[in-house]
Amino acid sequence: MLISGPAGPKDRTGIWVVASTGNELQKLRDDAWAAVPSPDGSRIAFTRARAGAELWVMTSGGEQSHRVFTAPAGYGLMDPIAWSADGRRLVFGSRNRAGTDSRILGADLDSGGTVEILSEPTVQSFTWARDGRLVYTRLESRMNLWDSNLWEVMLDARTMRVRGKPRRLSHWTDFNCMRLDMSADGKRLSFIRDRLGSNVYLLDLVGKGVQPPAPQRLTVDRWIDWPSAWTPDGRSVLFHSNRNGALGVFRRTVENVPGYGDPILPGEGRSKDARISPDGRWILYIAWTEGTDQEQPIQGRLMRKPISGGVPQMVFPVSGHPGPAADENLGYRPVPFLTLYGGEGNPRYRCPSVADKPCVLSEKLENEIVFTAFDPLQGKKNEVARIGVERSRPYFWDLSPDGRRIAFGTCDEASSRIRIVTLSGEALREISVKGWTNLGSVSWAIDGNTFFAAAWASKGSSLLRISPDGEAQTLYRSSFHVENPVASPDGRKLAFGEVFADANVWLLDHLR
Repeated sequence: MLISGPAGPKDRTGIWVVASTGNELQKLRDDAWAAVPSPDGSRIAFTRARAGAELWVMTSGGEQSHRVFTAPAGYGLMDPIAWSADGRRLVFGSRNRAGTDSRILGADLDSGGTVEILSEPTVQSFTWARDGRLVYTRLESRMNLWDSNLWEVMLDARTMRVRGKPRRLSHWTDFNCMRLDMSADGKRLSFIRDRLGSNVYLLDLVGKGVQPPAPQRLTVDRWIDWPSAWTPDGRSVLFHSNRNGALGVFRRTVENVPGYGDPILPGEGRSKDARISPDGRWILYIAWTEGTDQEQPIQGRLMRKPISGGVPQMVFPVSGHPGPAADENLGYRPVPFLTLYGGEGNPRYRCPSVADKPCVLSEKLENEIVFTAFDPLQGKKNEVARIGVERSRPYFWDLSPDGRRIAFGTCDEASSRIRIVTLSGEALREISVKGWTNLGSVSWAIDGNTFFAAAWASKGSSLLRISPDGEAQTLYRSSFHVENPVASPDGRKLAFGEVFADANVWLLDHLR
């Protein structure tokens, strides 16, 4: 049996084999992902986990490894990888990190050549039948994660070129198909129908070293709900959700939980990431007009609305798109749930709790994150810092309550460092979180010294409280995934989002 992915106490990715007669693992390679054996078992195809965009092949014993394909800048590799029946060719997928372009490619292992088979922006999964049919799933809309259907197209066995036009096989709604696999005779297709969502929870924060009670669920629906801020009185949580179709901003009081929440921006189109201005008078949020299924907006609007109610006004336009899968590394990071509108793309912004301090906006330019201070009433002010980043790594940051410092980091399976930087760009110190890797988000506590963070592991993820010296206390363990910790104004509660999954294996007969 071939096993690949993260494992061990440090969750390092690799490839292992285990004999059917025993349970002892033999490691073949580190730093590898998505391993698939050839039909005769002599070779293994896999992706390089840290590089995030490289397809490799090696022998079944782990020798003679060589790179087959490197995705262009801005692209990552998708699961799965499919072998031809004779083991001489590979079919694999590649998607750009903005989520606007997906392609199915073919590689000839004898010649080393690569061909483009299909260019479909919403392709999710596929399988290659022995008779040459390529069966794949395609989202009906790029902004609807739940509606996908099956399609097929014939491939030339030698050239891997498409023969004829794609044919639609299903006409489903509310059906998301992943992990396709075809039987040897081509008559039966198995796939996973899954539905991922998230809910908002509240955690009571108790003294250092004391384990808090189980969190209380704030939202109760089956949609996508991610918290972003508290109201100044600490009585309500602002969150964004797709429960009304388009992504929008909602408010839910914490006094009578659980519940559904009320929309606070009706008729505003798509909006998310609501936060409170430093003086407590305005609700800020990012809004955008959605493009077509093939085009993603390249610009949005930072908006403000009086917290007491009133007409929204634009603060200024912002570059980038804060929607699903925006600028996240599809190949490297083992956490796919940022595509659920929870993890942020670009731009992002934060506001302090001090009235006379500016908010800060971040925008990504190639290999740099540019931070700009702005006033919610007067608009942009000036650039305050730049931080270099690797293009292939997702990053996280938060602004301190006093508005003077930025906590910044990148998701890394080998370490967990939080850099503290002033608004003038001066590095103050670096905190190494002891015993943890794969940090996914971080937020400042009200005291301005402690942090809350979400850390991913193969057995689930954890919500952490991190002291200035890097000691981490586990506040909550999730079997799936948590993100977006946000402390209440009085520091007594912590709102966060947790992903849930509803997945089952389905079998489709008489496919031919």
